[in-house]
Amino acid sequence: MQQAFTIGLVLSTSSILPIGKTFEEGLKNGLSISDDLNVTIIKEFVDQGGVEAVDKASSKLIYYEDVDVVTGVVSSVVGYQIADRFEKSKKPFIINNLGEHLPSLEGLNSHLFINSTHYWQQAWAMGRWAVKQFGRNGAYAGAVYDSGYSFPGMVSMGMNSVENQNQFTPYITPMPPAGEIVDPKVIVDRLIHEQPDFVYAAFCGEEASRFLMYYMEAGLHKYVPLLGCPFLIEDFENTNGEALEIYTGMSSYTPLKAGPIDHDFWATKDTFYLLGYETGMLIRASLMDKSDEPLNNKLAKARVKGSRGLVSADPGTLGNNNHVFLCKHIAKGNGAAVKREIKEELPTINITDPAMVETMDRISATWMNPYPGI
Repeated sequence: MQQAFTIGLVLSTSSILPIGKTFEEGLKNGLSISDDLNVTIIKEFVDQGGVEAVDKASSKLIYYEDVDVVTGVVSSVVGYQIADRFEKSKKPFIINNLGEHLPSLEGLNSHLFINSTHYWQQAWAMGRWAVKQFGRNGAYAGAVYDSGYSFPGMVSMGMNSVENQNQFTPYITPMPPAGEIVDPKVIVDRLIHEQPDFVYAAFCGEEASRFLMYYMEAGLHKYVPLLGCPFLIEDFENTNGEALEIYTGMSSYTPLKAGPIDHDFWATKDTFYLLGYETGMLIRASLMDKSDEPLNNKLAKARVKGSRGLVSADPGTLGNNNHVFLCKHIAKGNGAAVKREIKEELPTINITDPAMVETMDRISATWMNPYPGI
């Protein structure tokens, strides 16, 4: 029997998707808890994952429950603001997110770990590809909330990595009345008038379905290429009768071949399960390390094989080993299944790139919600 080990789990809540439950399920399966791994999980709920809630929950887990490690779905912005608490207590903090915010070199320390799908890299790569493929006049379409992440800034940076004479115009929906969702039609009307070379959309859920419906009804899909994050199309049922093409990025730690794909982490809920599963495997790998090193050193060295390839939460990597692939999605009419195909691997950017360091503090707003796309 192994020595008892305790994990503190901070769980964000959402009325749309049970991300906490999904992440916890993945974490437990990744740990493969059995007689050779005596693990206890103590849960603390942190509402929408703001700094105060996560800090309070973490303090209780560290100083009262005396956990060995804390993990959960937390925005990088929040993680950096409370990172000192973990370094002082010598307790590792493994944060998981979709990569909605640009990582911060200044916010890192030896006890903060990040497991992410690095959407910020996808957005940069898509911007660079789009300006070379379609033209200099791009447009961003999104709701207020999802526009508080790094997507607009990173797409723009990707475009400007090719040449600086570009235009990337943001079109943001007005705030809806309380309890209602946004109406993207006002943006579609503007796009009809402006006719950009391409559109990068960051809607999600029912808002995304509405936007795509209006986009097709206006005929924009016939002459304005549409780009976005993977969650843009996950809930869309195309009943228009025509094919809708959408380009997105896809992250993987291992090279993927061009051609049709059917991976298990396209939907946002599957991604949160995947992140939990990978984190569970990383914790288990560190517990199997019989050296006398501190736990944070073991976690930094841990490498596990997952569906994305060789996974590491080492704070020294920050997406350096991440590959970004261009994916084409075709949603045919009458509710037919979406067909997906990897077209090519796209050049991307690392966090230590001088252009990235220069703009790090102004690349996005500090929206704390850790789960875009739902």
